[in-house]
Amino acid sequence: MSDEGLRLAEERSQKETDALQEAQEIHAAAADNGPRVCEWWKARGFGPELRQRFLLGSTGFGVPLAAIIPFWYRDRVRGLIRRRLEGEPKYLLPKAEEFPEGHRPLFIPGPLKSEIFLVEGYIDALAVAATGRAVIAVGGTGMSAEQQSELKQLLSGDARIYILPDDDEEGAKAARTWARMFFPKAMICQPSYGEGAKDIADTFARSGAEETGEHLDRLAKGAQDLIDIETAVAAEMEEGVRTRLAYVTEKIVPLLARVRPEGLRAATADIVASQVKGIKVSWLTKAIKDEEERLEAEVVAALMREAEQQRERQRQEHQARVEEAQGEIDELFTPGVLGRLRDTAARMHGVYGDREPLELALLVALGAQLEPLPNGRPLGASILLTAEAGRGKNHIVDAAVKPLPEEFYFAFEIASGQSLYYMAEQNPDFLKHTFAYPNEIEGAEALWEFLRPMLSKGRARKIVTNKDATGASVAQEIVVEGPVTIAIPTIRNKTDEQLQTRLLVAELPDYPGRVKEHAAAVSRQLLPDAAVADYSRERFLWQEGLRQLASARRVVFPLRHPDFALDDDQVSHGARLWANLLSIMASHAWLEQRNRRLLELGDGRVAIEATPDDYEAAHRIFTKVCKRTVVNLSDTHRKILGALYDLHQEFPNREGFSQREIKAGAGVSQSVVSDNKTFLV
Repeated sequence: MSDEGLRLAEERSQKETDALQEAQEIHAAAADNGPRVCEWWKARGFGPELRQRFLLGSTGFGVPLAAIIPFWYRDRVRGLIRRRLEGEPKYLLPKAEEFPEGHRPLFIPGPLKSEIFLVEGYIDALAVAATGRAVIAVGGTGMSAEQQSELKQLLSGDARIYILPDDDEEGAKAARTWARMFFPKAMICQPSYGEGAKDIADTFARSGAEETGEHLDRLAKGAQDLIDIETAVAAEMEEGVRTRLAYVTEKIVPLLARVRPEGLRAATADIVASQVKGIKVSWLTKAIKDEEERLEAEVVAALMREAEQQRERQRQEHQARVEEAQGEIDELFTPGVLGRLRDTAARMHGVYGDREPLELALLVALGAQLEPLPNGRPLGASILLTAEAGRGKNHIVDAAVKPLPEEFYFAFEIASGQSLYYMAEQNPDFLKHTFAYPNEIEGAEALWEFLRPMLSKGRARKIVTNKDATGASVAQEIVVEGPVTIAIPTIRNKTDEQLQTRLLVAELPDYPGRVKEHAAAVSRQLLPDAAVADYSRERFLWQEGLRQLASARRVVFPLRHPDFALDDDQVSHGARLWANLLSIMASHAWLEQRNRRLLELGDGRVAIEATPDDYEAAHRIFTKVCKRTVVNLSDTHRKILGALYDLHQEFPNREGFSQREIKAGAGVSQSVVSDNKTFLV
């Protein structure tokens, strides 16, 4: 239970304790302070023993003079009821918000059993309870929604209620309403309480507990359910068949639809048809089916309303939580956001070292939030993250998405070439402004044809053949909307050539002591501190802050200079490489937008103005992690090639060299030479 829940439970318990103590004190003083009220109680059949049992008391000698009744809810007191001996209104109750539940509950002056009497008044309930029977009082003829829900919960299992209506028009009306509401568990007793008696409390006042109990047993034995009562009314109708059918359809069919099992319902329908002239069982069967469909639709609508109300409550609670935390969120987005976010992601997922690779993964993931360029080309960069097996490629990307909002990324292990189109058929925007990454390159190979247009144009189109409503074959266009960014972890040196030119090739370099550092990180996961570490607050703050940043997506860099461009004809895909570098810059500016100038573009649109600091951050990360984008050679490759060059210089006349000779000169294992042989040759 939450702290708030514990606080409310303690408050409720204290209110009940205070109410019980007050009732005990009032009862104890009643004999001395309220002799007239004691006589009134006695005349109602409540002698000293029953007054003690129910803690009945008096206001004393004051005006207006009133009897005091504890508001019993089983063995607890929820408040005090004042029953005035003279004047109106007769009953004075606490306000709804003064009750521990926040509403007026049912009045239950004793333990409940499988057979329960349901009455209007509080003294009626006390009279029935005095006979040893189970009873619930509504407190009038109008039952609130909260009381209805409460009573439905109490009527579990084989419980049945016997309604004791007051002998007047309002009582009869309330009895029918309640019998319909709680059918088939509710039965209506005849309002027969003896000569001159209008309710069971009058019977108790005149006859006492024993005779009243016997009378209650007779009333319960003769009770009828609402189908019997309404059938009798329909049978007496002198109007035509259509009028009787309309009455049966309105009053009886909704009750028949609730009868279970099916056999009992069919038998009950037969009885109704046999007793109401002109009504056929087939008509009732069809009407029952219509009613079941109506009830089903009503249940679905109620569930939808409840779900919508729940969503609205959650939205309001969430908004209040965000407003309360806004100061902390703002603090996260002061200058230096990337370093702060990197450290948080590393801490949450246990990343040690690899600062620039993690920064790159974060900026690639957040690059999906950027607005495409004016020509429609997506601005966000994507990466091919390469390293040896076990180096921690997936670990880096998993860490990068840890503090991000769930809707910012889409992770998967494997997908077919058609699967994402099928998903887009249901929701074309499911990948819009989304970072996608597979667990391994093998899980994405079937998607190359899908990914190339997504990265170049920000959308992918597919024409498929489908069936229309008549069964004829028709062409259907499925469009998947981007932009997306991707990160593909792999041990390979290269992948699909056309796709690879659209990606930054990032490498996780190895370094001395890395294995021990990573192994120690695993050991730290077994420490008690790791088991209780809770980053939910930090994750919430970052997620909400990043969602707020998404209100601005356009980034501009107002620098006009002829040399602000990559100038290297040796790199055929240099323009794409340059675009990816600028994307890292733009992602950094987007992340730092609260510390950047916002430019008005008109029509309520704004753009974030990138600065040289953003370019510097992008260049630093690129030169540290992405050198293989320019020349696709790792440090290991360079060592192998260097060793081979040295061997050629030493033995110029030899045609080739063994892997053993090369590995000795390169300082790497022979398996590494073997694994890279095909790529280097």
